[in-house]
Amino acid sequence: MQQNKFFVLLLVAMLGLAGCIERYIPNEILESEENYVIWGRVTNNRDYHLVKVTKTSSLEYPRNMGVMGCEVAIVDSDNNTYISEYGNYEGEYYVNIEPELITVGKAFKVIVKTPDGIEIESAYDTIRPCPEIKDLYVQRVDKPTTDPNIMERGVQFKVDLDADDSFGRYFNWEMEVTFEYRSAFPLTHYFDGEIHELPRPDYSMYYCWQTEQIKDFFPLSTNSFDENRFTGHNLHFVNNRTQRLLYQYSVLLFQSAINEGYFNFLDDLRRNSTDQEGLFGAQPIGVRGNLHSTNKPETNVLGYFSAENVQSRRFFFSNVMDVPFEIPVTCIPYMPLNGFASFHPNDYPIYMAIGQDGSLGVVGKSCVDCRKLGGSTQKPSYWP
Repeated sequence: MQQNKFFVLLLVAMLGLAGCIERYIPNEILESEENYVIWGRVTNNRDYHLVKVTKTSSLEYPRNMGVMGCEVAIVDSDNNTYISEYGNYEGEYYVNIEPELITVGKAFKVIVKTPDGIEIESAYDTIRPCPEIKDLYVQRVDKPTTDPNIMERGVQFKVDLDADDSFGRYFNWEMEVTFEYRSAFPLTHYFDGEIHELPRPDYSMYYCWQTEQIKDFFPLSTNSFDENRFTGHNLHFVNNRTQRLLYQYSVLLFQSAINEGYFNFLDDLRRNSTDQEGLFGAQPIGVRGNLHSTNKPETNVLGYFSAENVQSRRFFFSNVMDVPFEIPVTCIPYMPLNGFASFHPNDYPIYMAIGQDGSLGVVGKSCVDCRKLGGSTQKPSYWP
């Protein structure tokens, strides 16, 4: 679920599970014995809406814990209340609101009551009109690395915005990508106590497709511009050292209209990251969102609850890398020093392949079975 992945990534950004850059955290947050982190969003493109409630004992030494047993409800500006139907041990609560009830001009807020009696509430956020997605395209770029003599070669994805004054001035993009990749060898030989040679190569585990949520988000403000337009807003970068762009690459792009407060919140998180780390490698930042405790105001509550009008559009790309691919070679057939005695029967089947020198050798399972790299052999229904 795209929404679920989004919250996981935001929590990593907030809690700083990896990263090493300097940051500022207000003392009242740093020294607090417990900090609640709540993320929630209502969007017009789904039936179930996720509110994630977690707690950390310290932002200096974070340990992210889902909070179970909460009472979670989303309330709209017509005083309709939608109560979470279920939650799980990770602190994920799902609220059912049908898309036709999420219309431009309607506002939503979240109310959370924790098992220890802390009541947390967000400000109302109003659904804003969102323009249609215009163009998504790539530009060949070389990015500097930590070594001044080495450049990272790849392509930068960019999006254009074309809106009039009937729309707001704050936007955000998220991306889900799918790409085709292939194993190094089809299945021709395997060992399960003896060596077997197939009568013909088996390509059933050779072609795979993998879908990933890009670990970043890309806010933009046109508030300082004369027109509500922007050309070439940078999204994510893909280098030439993987198979991602070698065959076919698809981007499912999500564009949403957001409020100024949420834009500032996301922008502060981005400024706390580096290009090398990406947003979700940043250390935590003491940025307060739009949530607070109504009965225990001294409780620190981080995160944000947003209501968004989302547009989506799928794009396909092929042959966009105009420099040679530099994919590391990791699948080289070999024979262990102890021969097949090195393997336990639990490891069977042991895949084998013929190397460039013509000799038969052992290869790792992922060299033959592309699913071991995280993808699926099932071609997506939308794939050309």
